[in-house]
Amino acid sequence: MDKYLKGVNPQKMAKIEEAAKEIKPSKYDRPENWKPPAPKKPKVEKADEDMDMIEKPKKAPPKGLGQKPPPKKKPADEDAEMADEMPPPKAPAAKKPPVLSSDRPKTAAVSSTKGPVAPVIQDEDLGHGCSKEEAIERVTENFSAGTIAKFEDAKWNIKCEGFTELQDEIKEKEPSPEILEAVAKFVKAKMKDWKESNINLQKAIVAIFNFIATNCERINKRTISCGMSFFVDKIGDVKLSNSIKEMLMNMSELVTPKFIALQTIKYAATAKAPNNIKDSCELLSSISDEFGISGIPLKESIDFAKVAAAHATPNVRQAAMKLFCEIYKHAGDVIRNFMADIKESTLKMIDAELNKIEQYKKGEHQRKRTVRGEAAEEEQAAAPGKKGKGGGGGGDLFDLPREDISKKLTSKLME
Repeated sequence: MDKYLKGVNPQKMAKIEEAAKEIKPSKYDRPENWKPPAPKKPKVEKADEDMDMIEKPKKAPPKGLGQKPPPKKKPADEDAEMADEMPPPKAPAAKKPPVLSSDRPKTAAVSSTKGPVAPVIQDEDLGHGCSKEEAIERVTENFSAGTIAKFEDAKWNIKCEGFTELQDEIKEKEPSPEILEAVAKFVKAKMKDWKESNINLQKAIVAIFNFIATNCERINKRTISCGMSFFVDKIGDVKLSNSIKEMLMNMSELVTPKFIALQTIKYAATAKAPNNIKDSCELLSSISDEFGISGIPLKESIDFAKVAAAHATPNVRQAAMKLFCEIYKHAGDVIRNFMADIKESTLKMIDAELNKIEQYKKGEHQRKRTVRGEAAEEEQAAAPGKKGKGGGGGGDLFDLPREDISKKLTSKLME
């Protein structure tokens, strides 16, 4: 103990000695209570002796010890036994004679299981027209620099002012159809090739096209054609739908309603948004009602209505029913011949709606709109000697798709 206390401070050593006097040793620290530990007992190993005393169990002798193995069977004997166990072969079934086509039972014709196919529109040859660069150059030459500069501004409200000023200059200068075509392509270029997302600028686009349609007496088809993809893409937008449909109805007076209808079907037939298909059906119904049945391409319109009638959205199907009914008013039962690829359940719904419709009598329907400009000239050239205001119950039935029925004419029908 002293070796651990060597070199300790005298003051601390005094405290240690004082504390040592007060500490009482325990009973285990007292010398009289100390006992040495008990010695350990040595272990006796008896495992080897016990193992020697245990008798090991005797193994049974192998079976068949001292016996001869049975003789092996010959292959011929095995084949004979297999033949005895196998059932006798069945006699081949007698083939039935082929059924002649004349002996087969005749069934009624049913609608095709395949769904309707979207109509393919062949574009009319409108010519090349001016390019985007040429359009910008023509607009820059014919309109004020201040108006053109506002289309370059980053703020949408300044661009809207540019649209308003451009309308005022169009009204004042009464430009030619070529300049109006350049204006349409200029607007397309400045609106990011119709990718502009600002709703106010989208409304301004529709407004300037509607202004051209209502204030100009002559435009070419290229003017509206360059924007049809945008208008059909936005026709289902609640904020733009009514204004776009009204603008396209006004444009129909200048470029023929049939051209607007074909362009609408072209883009709407492949549209994914249900509202685009629905509102396109409504536009076609309005064209047929206000311009007569000759205002729409019947084959393409019927095909498009079939696609819409097979749509999963109820509103789209209702719009298709409305279009079928409008066509039926003019063309009558002849349209039923071109509904073979419609599902039976859908066909029953269409028939139920058509049965409620009363057809127009000859000369009963009167146009609510008339064409003008190049559209009037085109219509007169297509139907010489006929006035543009004719309506008519049957309409232009020569546009209906034709079908070969010669094979369906039997001797009984000819009697």
